[in-house]
Amino acid sequence: MRRSINEIRGEGLIYKDPKTEDSQRTVDFDEDVSALLKRYFKKQFRYYNKEKIVFLHKHGRKIRPNLLTKKLKRKVKKIVKSKARFHDIRHTHTSWLLQLGENPKVVQEKLDHHDVL
Repeated sequence: MRRSINEIRGEGLIYKDPKTEDSQRTVDFDEDVSALLKRYFKKQFRYYNKEKIVFLHKHGRKIRPNLLTKKLKRKVKKIVKSKARFHDIRHTHTSWLLQLGENPKVVQEKLDHHDVL
């Protein structure tokens, strides 16, 4: 099942289906990332994850949606002394793929864009 998490004032963290069918997509990882996620998920599920949520705090508490964004901004600012957003990582990844000679059509499909860059 694929769900998104939202924080609703007065209700807490709510998991729900994505808004559109297009929002439900498969993410293509390399073997190293896939193996790492599988080990992490297995450990999480074994100890305290009855809802099959991939990312949780150490003791099974749900992670608030903006936590990763805040941590990323702090780390980037510390390392490169500038601001960055998660979406900026997407652009960087795209640039690297193209510089490495990846086929633009493949990059388009990875980004789920309608047209080739």
